Amino acid sequence: MNESFRASTILKYISNNRGYAPSSRYKININNPSIAKQRENDMVGHTCHSLSIPGISFEVEDYTQGYGSTYPFPVQQEYENVEMTFRCTQGSEDNGLPEYRFFQEWINRVANRESGTIGFKDDYASDIDIEYLDSQMKSTFKLRLLSAYPTNVGAIELTYEGMDQIEFTVEMAYDIWLANSEIN
Repeated sequence: MNESFRASTILKYISNNRGYAPSSRYKININNPSIAKQRENDMVGHTCHSLSIPGISFEVEDYTQGYGSTYPFPVQQEYENVEMTFRCTQGSEDNGLPEYRFFQEWINRVANRESGTIGFKDDYASDIDIEYLDSQMKSTFKLRLLSAYPTNVGAIELTYEGMDQIEFTVEMAYDIWLANSEIN
């Protein structure tokens, strides 16, 4: 029997790598204090209920060599937008739903809704760090989205049914992502 297909070998591999990684230990940090006060940036990151670590793919075109068959050939990298779900706190009397307001203000920096003009990217883009944490809450994997900004701040649903927490989604575009040793 092939060594790699033994259950004991697989279990040993999992055990040597500290077990399966739970998806519930992560943190995000928005690294641009000009978007909001740094304390708000830190707090908003803690209310992120879920997110997806982005993948990467290639746009491919058919390549023909001479008169033969065609082959797919990569021509450019494509980065998926990142969708994050945030939970809202009630906020203060004069600042209700501060997390939602944070992203509304941020997306308004991208485009002025009254004039329809698009802002300068340096004024609205921010690097965002996503860190995966181990059981001691130490970062073991880090991803940085470069020049990220919201492209969609989702609607909030209010209802008299149940006592659910208010949640909304934010879709973020970015230039590229870097991981671990690629980050300065």
